[in-house]
Amino acid sequence: MLPTIYNRYSQSESTDINVSPLIDMVFILLIFFIVTTSFVKETGITVDKAQAATATELNPQSIMIGISANGDIFIGGEKLSLIGVRSIVRDEILGQSDKPVVIIADRNSRNSTLVDVIDECKIAGAKNISLASEAE
Repeated sequence: MLPTIYNRYSQSESTDINVSPLIDMVFILLIFFIVTTSFVKETGITVDKAQAATATELNPQSIMIGISANGDIFIGGEKLSLIGVRSIVRDEILGQSDKPVVIIADRNSRNSTLVDVIDECKIAGAKNISLASEAE
């Protein structure tokens, strides 16, 4: 009987990497981040809001309108005119007139711009219009 001689090149070694656990972890992390993020539409600008003692939490389904200190109006990061506010609010509340509209006005913005935006929202059919503020 002859002894068996092993050649190191004749044996096939498995060098495959199993990526199934890696894919599972990526999907779990993806699901975690999707569930924990909030999907609130922002105005697209940063404003210095006034403070109020009666401030309450924001409804995430609301239409957000921002007014900057120099009177520019923004919805979803886009600068709009007053007529643009009317058309967008009308499109957003189509079929749901009780959908809240939140106006986030800079404390240094003009009151006339704020009143004009409120008027345009009411003309568009919005019934629930609020002003955003910071809690004291």
